Amino acid sequence: MIDDTLLEKIDVMAGRCMPPERKLTANDYTLLDDELEDDQDFEEAARQIEALDVHDLAAMQFKQRDTILEPWLHSQDLCMIFAARGIGKTHFALAVAFAVATG
Repeated sequence: MIDDTLLEKIDVMAGRCMPPERKLTANDYTLLDDELEDDQDFEEAARQIEALDVHDLAAMQFKQRDTILEPWLHSQDLCMIFAARGIGKTHFALAVAFAVATG
């Protein structure tokens, strides 16, 4: 498993932050490489990440999401209620929650 120290070293190597108390030496980079090579979780995650071009993405088949409230709310959707003050956003959100909870 990748711990916080390893993540901090990765950030420093990538130039996203400065080391807290000292600069990394060549030995630190060697140790970091060894830690990354030995870490099975990191290697598994690296194998799962794959770049796709637009044609491969367009050809992919995704599973159909379940409908929670027809026609606009499906499983794994993220929605936002936006309106002026006093319009009834809270009442609407409570009605949606009740409808979802009771089926």
